[in-house]
Amino acid sequence: MKSLLIVFVVLPFLTSFAQITFQKNYGSYLHERARGVMQTSDGGYILVGDKSNGGMNPDIYVVKTDESGDTAWTRTYERTYSSIAHAVLETSDGFLVAGAEVVTIGPGRSDFFLMKIDFQGDTVWTRTYGGSKDEQAFDVKATPDGGYLLCGQAEEVGGGQMFYWLVKTSSSGDSIWAQKYGLGTDDRLYAKAVQ
Repeated sequence: MKSLLIVFVVLPFLTSFAQITFQKNYGSYLHERARGVMQTSDGGYILVGDKSNGGMNPDIYVVKTDESGDTAWTRTYERTYSSIAHAVLETSDGFLVAGAEVVTIGPGRSDFFLMKIDFQGDTVWTRTYGGSKDEQAFDVKATPDGGYLLCGQAEEVGGGQMFYWLVKTSSSGDSIWAQKYGLGTDDRLYAKAVQ
């Protein structure tokens, strides 16, 4: 039996001992992996990742909990091919889930993936961004103009070189620009420093 195991700790001020506030398992008999988690404005948590049967053709999997870690809801988002989520961002009216989706078989098969869901987990819209490269988004941040910035990596077809890749979108997820950076040496970009 495979399941997600999440342990949350609270670090008491000026001590070196961590205190476990709760420990929960989420999932079923399938293979579930958590890749991103954040605390939500209601005091609970949202986890994003993927779920698959035997490790094949994963689908995006999202778990929303209350402040005690008890499950409020779970959702599995099935796409045409496999998809995974790496990051989640809370917005004023829901959540953005970012990752990668396989869109075809062969070169250039995976694209950045961005999905907007409401606070109950229902899909509002989905977008993919990519071209002739294999792209995978690892993080998403809000920008001052109300849009979003996705960051991750892109692989040049045939060469196997990895580059940083940024995609700027509008508030509705429409692409405004995309830019590649780096030297092609297995570059991988996260947005933790982007504020």
